[in-house]
Amino acid sequence: MGDTDAYLPRHLMSELEDAVASARVVNIIGPRQAGKTTLVRDLFGQGHFVTLDDTAVLAAIDADPEGQLTSLTKELDGAPLIIDEAQRSTNLALAIKKTVDINRR
Repeated sequence: MGDTDAYLPRHLMSELEDAVASARVVNIIGPRQAGKTTLVRDLFGQGHFVTLDDTAVLAAIDADPEGQLTSLTKELDGAPLIIDEAQRSTNLALAIKKTVDINRR
């Protein structure tokens, strides 16, 4: 083959599309290097992507999760906020719940 950018079709693409169409928050879990991030990037192709592998981003989220989510979602204009490695923050889940409960978009 030789094309290192080629990958197998993702069999979960239709399930993810259905989940995104019916829910405001979708969590994708799976083993390392299974293609979760690639799947999300391919599905959306747009939106604001942040990774909590970035220690500065993780520190900011942990220090003020609600404030950071407010800032990150302020200018999305309907595009998704994609948070990679969200499990690295112990404070993020409750902040997401509160933000989604307040903002019904």
